[in-house]
Amino acid sequence: MSLMYTAETWIDLDVGDTCKAHLNLGVKWSSHGVKTWSIKKASKTVGHVRSLLLCDCKFIVQPAANKKIRDGGPKTVHAFVSGTIVEYWLDGNVPDLRGLEVKYNPHVGMKQFCSINSDSEFKTPVISADRVYLSPAWRVFILR
Repeated sequence: MSLMYTAETWIDLDVGDTCKAHLNLGVKWSSHGVKTWSIKKASKTVGHVRSLLLCDCKFIVQPAANKKIRDGGPKTVHAFVSGTIVEYWLDGNVPDLRGLEVKYNPHVGMKQFCSINSDSEFKTPVISADRVYLSPAWRVFILR
């Protein structure tokens, strides 16, 4: 594995490796105005990237943690996208890929990731996808 990094981002995985990705809500990064995705291998954080393209993806929400958050408990990392890395971007020079948008928000009663329609209404639950783009604006798109 080769360690790649910029001032705010880094990754210690290669294209073809499997990982889990979730929003990085850490104070350190948000105070710099940089939105990143945290990348994990097993339970270890192995990077923070601006954007990521994955294949053979699964959308995972841990039910017990989802319930605790909906009941007013503390925020914990409990929702992520797992898949195989196709490409990642450490800096702001990322593509503008779009597809079917997918969201997850436990604070509005969601128990899993769902697609949204053009009126920004939550639509169909999503469990897996062939290709997923995690954008630097913290938006998730299923690519066709």
